[in-house]
Amino acid sequence: MPSVELTAHEAELWLSSGRLEIYLSKTGRDLQRALRLYDWNAKVTAACLQDLGHLEVLIRNSYDRNLNVASPDWSSASDPI
Repeated sequence: MPSVELTAHEAELWLSSGRLEIYLSKTGRDLQRALRLYDWNAKVTAACLQDLGHLEVLIRNSYDRNLNVASPDWSSASDPI
């Protein structure tokens, strides 16, 4: 979120009217509270994406280990699997 206060018009240009409306409706139409809620939501999302990235690496490495047991050349074009 920008460190300066935005006008409603500036916030709408940044977020879109539909997205801004979601946050305004949850904050009693208080624009600055809505923007703080939007910023909080972005931070929570970023934290979840970090965990999701770690999970993706865990799953990918598990697949790789198991495929290598079944066929050491699983990634080559000549492997029959």
